[in-house]
Amino acid sequence: MYFSKYYYRYIPKAVFEVVQQIYQINPYQNGLLGITLFKNPWNWDVDVNLKYQRIFRDQIGFDQLAWENGVGLLREPYIEFAFEKSRVHTVSYLDNYGQPAPKRKSSIFITRMYDFTKGLYAEHRLKGKLNAQAFFPWIDESSKKMMNYCILNPEYALDMGVSAFEFYIREFLELELENDPNYQRYLPTLRFYIPRVEMFEAPLKILNQKMIDVEFKEIKSKAKYPTFDLKKGKNYLRIIFMDYSKFMKSRKFSTYPKKS
Repeated sequence: MYFSKYYYRYIPKAVFEVVQQIYQINPYQNGLLGITLFKNPWNWDVDVNLKYQRIFRDQIGFDQLAWENGVGLLREPYIEFAFEKSRVHTVSYLDNYGQPAPKRKSSIFITRMYDFTKGLYAEHRLKGKLNAQAFFPWIDESSKKMMNYCILNPEYALDMGVSAFEFYIREFLELELENDPNYQRYLPTLRFYIPRVEMFEAPLKILNQKMIDVEFKEIKSKAKYPTFDLKKGKNYLRIIFMDYSKFMKSRKFSTYPKKS
């Protein structure tokens, strides 16, 4: 596979240069990179090569870049992105051995910033434990909330989006954050942006029946967006269903994970 400067406006070149569990990387002129996952392309369907293909996609983040297509990825990220005008920011997740790992199992975090208009690049490596702000990067001091969001379209799913709703609810509810001061100080909030608010009603009934280990409590909102407080053991989460039309107006750029 060959990757040129046009890719680097979305994925910093350094992410390609340090990708792991591949056969080789060949640099060419004008910043072009050639990456070979395994020697014989005709063996693409061999189990071990399928594994290499999957871990390559996870590290580079192709699927993460497409997750806002309304389907939902339903996989923990190995890398996350945020875009700000001419800059792209990424956070790559590694385990204790420096190998690619899903976010919640990571202990090494590599943050990268690339300004593709000025050609500036910065990289920083941290080791520790992800804190509440790594999962809820936007903090609203006025309402004492820390927030994140998902974009889903139940019309694209055979089960009205139930599996996707459950996956992301559990991803943000079932966290080990009880000792994090921000988790105590702010209300963790997850917004679901969907095409029409009324589309949440059918999947919600199924979720209530399916997620019997989670307590749902409806909260009356002045904005009239369906709002629920969820609780499981000591963990809690507020979920809000909002029209996608509100997404671009409320979209903000992410801060980045910090170690505890």
